[in-house]
Amino acid sequence: MDRQACLMAPTEILAQQHFNSIQELILPLGIPVELLTGSTSQAKRNEIHSGLMEGNLKILVGTMLH
Repeated sequence: MDRQACLMAPTEILAQQHFNSIQELILPLGIPVELLTGSTSQAKRNEIHSGLMEGNLKILVGTMLH
């Protein structure tokens, strides 16, 4: 069974730091990870959404939107 995970951070800076750390750790494993924040472009948001819905994106790091 495929799994997906999401890590939410309260700020974009913290989300970016978590994303960088996670990406560095799992890059050699080939596990897809993306960053979604308030400053993510709509095109990138659409790409991330597609990856989530298709199950291709395994880890998402983001900020909590208000």
